[in-house]
Amino acid sequence: QKEIDGFLVGGASLEVDSFLALCQTAKA
Repeated sequence: QKEIDGFLVGGASLEVDSFLALCQTAKA
């Protein structure tokens, strides 16, 4: 379960990073 949780958390982090990147691009 720990491995799965880590994978899910990592995926969520990547989605958040992508979302923030899109926000910065939109502002720029």
